[in-house]
Amino acid sequence: MLIKILLCLTLLIFTSGVGYAFASKYRKRKVFFAQFHEFNQKFLQELAYSKRPIKEFLQAYPYKGEFLALLEEYREKLGQDNFFNEYFSLNTFLAIDEEKLIIEYFKQLGKGDTDSQKSLFSVRAKDLEILKDKTEKEYKKYAELYVKLGVLVGLAIIIVII
Repeated sequence: MLIKILLCLTLLIFTSGVGYAFASKYRKRKVFFAQFHEFNQKFLQELAYSKRPIKEFLQAYPYKGEFLALLEEYREKLGQDNFFNEYFSLNTFLAIDEEKLIIEYFKQLGKGDTDSQKSLFSVRAKDLEILKDKTEKEYKKYAELYVKLGVLVGLAIIIVII
């Protein structure tokens, strides 16, 4: 009987973990676009006030996770055309249209005069706000769903076992 209880608990923990792992895509997207939106706001402030070189600006603020990896790859390959090929091949949580938006954004980053940059990235701020809100809604909707689904599948298997 004790073995059955331990097996059931292990199974429930495993299936809950699988649900949590499936939800990680939505978690990554939410954090990524929240940081991307914050980055854009800081860049607009940078254009208005300090106007530091782009490499210095990229190192000035702390980011984490997937967005930090994106910035590091951009910093390493600054001035090259194919700067995100490795990043997008390793990360599958972004949709193709989102990848295109990111590539366009970083191709235009630091190019041109201050006024054109302000107007361009002000428009991008609206797009990023929409994406941030969209990913937050998706996270609330799907991340909880996957975790609960994992628990329910675990419970269903436990019922079959018992």
